[in-house]
Amino acid sequence: MGIYPDSSALIEIFDSNRSIEEYFLWLDQHPDGFVINTDGEGYQMLHKASCGYIRKRCGEKTPKGATQGKYYKIASLNVVALQQSSHVRGNLQVCRSCKPYGTHLNERNT
Repeated sequence: MGIYPDSSALIEIFDSNRSIEEYFLWLDQHPDGFVINTDGEGYQMLHKASCGYIRKRCGEKTPKGATQGKYYKIASLNVVALQQSSHVRGNLQVCRSCKPYGTHLNERNT
């Protein structure tokens, strides 16, 4: 996986085929971006790139690191393109901590 043109925007996939350093570099270079944390089996959570929940290198829930275990990340600077990406399937949850849509959790800027 890697960089994919999708909905006229670049979608980046960070999984076990890419280094964890590439993922954190993307987060640092795109603090206004958006990231979907997913297990590819139905769990999908939308975050701001600045969210502390997706910036953890490893810990109890991510012993292999943020992109090296069960979960991987789908990232973009464009939240609409990210939502419409062919990589997103099913119900997309929204992080209640970073509120990627602002203070109105159910309001999507589509």
